Amino acid sequence: KKPGMWGRFFGKPSRLPKPTLEKPVQPPPPAVLKPLQVFRDRLKDGSEGPVMIVIPRGTFLMGSPEGERGRSENERQHTVTVGDFAIGQYTVTFAEYDRFCDATKRKKPNDQGWGREMQPVICVSWHDAWEYVVWLCKETGCRYRLPTEAEWEYAARAGTTGPFWTGRCVTTDQVNYNGRYSYGEPDCGAKTGVFRQKTLPVGSFKPNPWGLYDTMGNVWEWTCSTYDERYGGAEQKCSDKDTSSPL
Repeated sequence: KKPGMWGRFFGKPSRLPKPTLEKPVQPPPPAVLKPLQVFRDRLKDGSEGPVMIVIPRGTFLMGSPEGERGRSENERQHTVTVGDFAIGQYTVTFAEYDRFCDATKRKKPNDQGWGREMQPVICVSWHDAWEYVVWLCKETGCRYRLPTEAEWEYAARAGTTGPFWTGRCVTTDQVNYNGRYSYGEPDCGAKTGVFRQKTLPVGSFKPNPWGLYDTMGNVWEWTCSTYDERYGGAEQKCSDKDTSSPL
């Protein structure tokens, strides 16, 4: 992982994309979208936007339980309820972000020599991320933003309760991380010795039970929530300090 990396973003499912440019049709209403349905909005130039997946509303235990290895001293496991929302099925790629940069005449972020196209975009600030989703709002006519901390964890856990959606352990065959260290349960196989020292293309590993890729490792990801070690509710909403929110 590398500080400053980000990835996944949020878009409330407000319409489905038109199937073709040659035969435009009125997009169906939001009610047509079903839980775990995959869809894409259209940009103004007719190209397709990011691949999104509908996440069903629900309640879950956010945070790690007492005694879990690697748990923060300030962490407090608590019950959180989230509503329906949609989230990117993949972390944002360089191809997607570079298209935004070309359209807005922005300087493109450094790829550290790891490649672009289907590689997850890196070296992007929180404000850069916000400007990207604001651009998506203007291009699609739909509502996009970064996820709250609670929404992101809810989607990443995908109904599971262990430290990873794979269970009590994870390996470098399932996710891109530094395999020179052990994670989860002691001696469960996470310490494989494999350390790729760079990102891998999005979708390189199997998705979680809800169809989301790369929710464990590869890149760090931005949310719209303010950090609050007391978990006073900030994790369930976007920062009040943000003035560029498209919602």
